[in-house]
Amino acid sequence: MMKKILTAFLIMTLVIGTMLMPAVAETTTPTTISPPQYFGAYPYIGEHFTFTISAPDDMRAYIEAGTMPGYTDTQIDYKMGNGDWHYTSDWDTAGRSLKNTFRFSFIKDKTYIAHGRDSLIVLFPDDTASLQSLKDKGWDWNYFKTNPISFRARFVSSFDNGVTFVYSDWSNTFVLSDKVDYNPIELMKHAPTLTTAAVEKNSGGMPFLNIKIGRLPGEVQSLNSMTGESVWTEIWMRKLGDKEFKKINSSFFSNEYLLIGVMDYFDKTLANYDSESYEVKIRFSLDMRKLPFENNSNTIYSPYSNIISHNMPAWSEASAWATDELKKAEDKGLIPDILKGEDLTKPINREEFAELAVLLYEKTTSKASIPLTPNPFTDTNNPQILKAAKLEITFGTSSTTFTPAKLINREECSAMLFRTMNAITPDGDYNIDGIKDFPDQKDISEWAIVATKYMSKLGIIEGDSQGKFMPKATTTAQQASAYGMATREQAIIMSGRTFDAIK
Repeated sequence: MMKKILTAFLIMTLVIGTMLMPAVAETTTPTTISPPQYFGAYPYIGEHFTFTISAPDDMRAYIEAGTMPGYTDTQIDYKMGNGDWHYTSDWDTAGRSLKNTFRFSFIKDKTYIAHGRDSLIVLFPDDTASLQSLKDKGWDWNYFKTNPISFRARFVSSFDNGVTFVYSDWSNTFVLSDKVDYNPIELMKHAPTLTTAAVEKNSGGMPFLNIKIGRLPGEVQSLNSMTGESVWTEIWMRKLGDKEFKKINSSFFSNEYLLIGVMDYFDKTLANYDSESYEVKIRFSLDMRKLPFENNSNTIYSPYSNIISHNMPAWSEASAWATDELKKAEDKGLIPDILKGEDLTKPINREEFAELAVLLYEKTTSKASIPLTPNPFTDTNNPQILKAAKLEITFGTSSTTFTPAKLINREECSAMLFRTMNAITPDGDYNIDGIKDFPDQKDISEWAIVATKYMSKLGIIEGDSQGKFMPKATTTAQQASAYGMATREQAIIMSGRTFDAIK
């Protein structure tokens, strides 16, 4: 009997071993790794620097898959002025043994940007004498005006506990000098993306806001690396009944996963927060005094992210006649974040309509639109406006201004919706033959005639009881009464009708 059991055990072992062999064979050790995505050095005191580095996509994937640990050794190289780099071919076989090897740590699913501080004299002890003037400079930024210094870095990663090493290419060169030309305001014009934002209980039973942020914009990563991790992520929240969003906290830019305490905003005795009504958005900020050679004391901000909403009404006020069509538009996802929770009986402005039109385009075509670059406008950095400009749905009020807060009238609304339809179906039939003039046709601008007639033909924009289109105010009295102005609810309803007409 014992012999049979032993034989059966051996057979099972052979079968299981055979089944596992392909899985082992399929596991391969990476032989290459990409260079740091972004690398920067920020002066601390004397010869000390804060180094900031970003993991490339393949390293992120290796860490997430468990193929490599959440840290990597990194060789740091530098040169003074027009001098030579310190790199020699010996570095290619040194592994992590060199003094100038610095270890950066990442946190799986949370942060793939790391920073650390060290002394160049510690990293390059043989250069102690030549680095003395750098050490003596203290906090003086002016030193780098006449003594520029360049840095670069490369990964030295091991996937087998230090038996062998894989060397990446060098990062882009980072130069500390007042001659380096960059535009921090342009770099900051990139909004974050919220993936999730929900209030939950932590292990101690306290309410916390659980936030997951999408990939951090490269341009802002670059700005963060050159300022020694000085970019912040601001968290804004609005609860039901709040008129405005409130900034409730800030966190390091590098964190893609945040847990924010919200004990001051929610009842701690609740079993859960699934029925609570609130919405969340974020943006980046930077104190410009953190920039090298910058005397500006202003703080610059990115555009706000998308809004994640929980149990919040799509509007605060709406006309009774508009409610049914507004609900249909909401169900189709046609109400942009900028209008959620707002009084929809108010007139709509150019910024709001641009966001409405871009959302209509993206929902109808199932395509993501891209912003116009470079940004020609000095009065806005809203990416949705730049997307509308790229699609030629809307244009500036001048070559350099958009005037986002300017209210729009019914003929302007018609023209922008008409251009949105053209962007969606450029080969469509937009014939207006046989469409009669409106009783107030003389008040319609020449450039809006086709748009107003075509939108009326489809029943997207309707006139008053007398058939008048009411394109715009033409008298002082009409201006005073907001005659001819398009309201937010009218614009949303027109967007919904346009969606139905195309679909």
